[in-house]
Amino acid sequence: MLHSLYKDVLVTREVLSELNSEKDNTLQSVEVAIKQGWVLIVEVKSFDQELIDVLDRGEASAITYSLAHNRIPILIDEHKGKMYAKYKGIPVIGTAGVLIQAKQHNHITLVRPILNEMKAKGYWLSDNFIDTVAEIVHE
Repeated sequence: MLHSLYKDVLVTREVLSELNSEKDNTLQSVEVAIKQGWVLIVEVKSFDQELIDVLDRGEASAITYSLAHNRIPILIDEHKGKMYAKYKGIPVIGTAGVLIQAKQHNHITLVRPILNEMKAKGYWLSDNFIDTVAEIVHE
């Protein structure tokens, strides 16, 4: 889905290391996309200690990379990370935003079942949030 919406996707090594193959198949999907060449691994050499104190290394690396590269948009879901990125002027989209775009571009037919599946696999999504996202896309 990301490939159909965005030409290239960058992932920091820190984000890659946080993916949990036991939780879902995201890690395997990312590894396939890396082999196909549309997901690129990028390096972050140094971190702002303020970021490390407040966020996990994955979020800190994504924000650091974005700031060093003209504030390229980032995909981030964790609230603190989103707020910090927005504060720094970085365009942010979350997983729900990607799903909304995917439905608007007819890459998926329904958003609600995907969000419900994510919730069942341990992602913290409230029923109200799922209802709100579904309402945005007229489900």
